[in-house]
Amino acid sequence: MRNIASKLCLLFSFLVLIACEKEAELPVIKEIDHTLMYLNTVDTDVLFASVQLNHETSTLSGWVIDKKGNVRSIQSDHFIDIESSVVSVAPIESLYANSEIEKSLDTDELVDMHKLSKSLIIPNNLELTQNENITSAFISYHIHTRAVDSDECSDCSDHESDKKTETSFYQFVIQASGHLNTAVDDHAKNVQDYLHSINEDLGK
Repeated sequence: MRNIASKLCLLFSFLVLIACEKEAELPVIKEIDHTLMYLNTVDTDVLFASVQLNHETSTLSGWVIDKKGNVRSIQSDHFIDIESSVVSVAPIESLYANSEIEKSLDTDELVDMHKLSKSLIIPNNLELTQNENITSAFISYHIHTRAVDSDECSDCSDHESDKKTETSFYQFVIQASGHLNTAVDDHAKNVQDYLHSINEDLGK
């Protein structure tokens, strides 16, 4: 009887040991990084811009925020058209390519603001002000891809045999003042305050 009890005890210990080993082998489920997931889906380097446009000299200066959370100073002799809601990618990416890092931001807040700006419907209804040569503007950028016929676009990516895709930017002017100006939409106030605080930190 004692033998049977000992064997049963050994068998139970063995089963407990196997169960513990199996439990230890279970994969650890890591918390999903939603910020990183969002930034990985953003197919552009530039998320926001703060620009000062000189309409007399057709030059601009300011900064852009890239998807890594870097604020990068920009300066260019090439003007950008902020009155259009859809613009070519090339001029904006060119500004980014020739920029220098000034500071880094918290990417969680950056993503929250970019998502918020994406949900806004902000028509670029800019009004002209006389006797002003400078326009200061906060802008949000979102990638826009559409299918076009092959003969519509000479420099597009392959999509189908008879179709191609054309990539451009949705350009939303959050706020503008000076030569061109627009009132801040109530729903865009948080984004405007966020960009304004970055301007203040940079001493702009």
